[in-house]
Amino acid sequence: MKALISILLIFAFAAFCSAQDNILIFGKVVDQNGQLLSDAKVKLFLNGGEVHNALTNRSGLFIIKNIPRADSYIIGGVKDKYLSKTEIYSYDQSKSKDTAFIYISLRNRDIATIETSKIGEADLGLTIQEALIKYKIDTTEAILQSEPPGVTRGIKTELGDSTIIYLQISRKGSFRFDFQHILKEKVVGIGLAFANCNTKHWGAGFVWWGIRNPYCKPKY
Repeated sequence: MKALISILLIFAFAAFCSAQDNILIFGKVVDQNGQLLSDAKVKLFLNGGEVHNALTNRSGLFIIKNIPRADSYIIGGVKDKYLSKTEIYSYDQSKSKDTAFIYISLRNRDIATIETSKIGEADLGLTIQEALIKYKIDTTEAILQSEPPGVTRGIKTELGDSTIIYLQISRKGSFRFDFQHILKEKVVGIGLAFANCNTKHWGAGFVWWGIRNPYCKPKY
């Protein structure tokens, strides 16, 4: 009997330790005005490609249980009529918390829509900072595009009308993978990939580097 009790205690302790290695992640999804968004999809990406999904309730809240502790998590929010967003959330393991709260803000497509027909060669020479303002770009929705051997080359993001825009800067090995580091750089190339599969680009030596529109459905 003592041996059985000892074994049970060992298993209980192992389960307890395993539980301590996991945390509960919860949070809320709101729009640009802070209004809670229901039925928004939340995706949490872990190392190794593992994906955890959640859906916000009527109060805009979501919960994802039994997530392994890590220094950071990649988490994204998606909802119809809103621009999707994927961010890196840093988690302070030193505080030994069992929960992490994540706040996701999504912009309505209407406020991020511009007249893409007015984008053209005349925009070359804008600084990245000026372009972000003119094209209503939020850097938390954008990604830094790189080219071999891994130097920053530009910014890629989605506009409100589902057009993908790529702002290219001069290729220099000193660039860091940091938005703040390139704000004063001049735009030397602009590429547009439309949802109807058409494309346009301006700038000598412009390189697409695999930019495509995910909404494009080619006709075969």
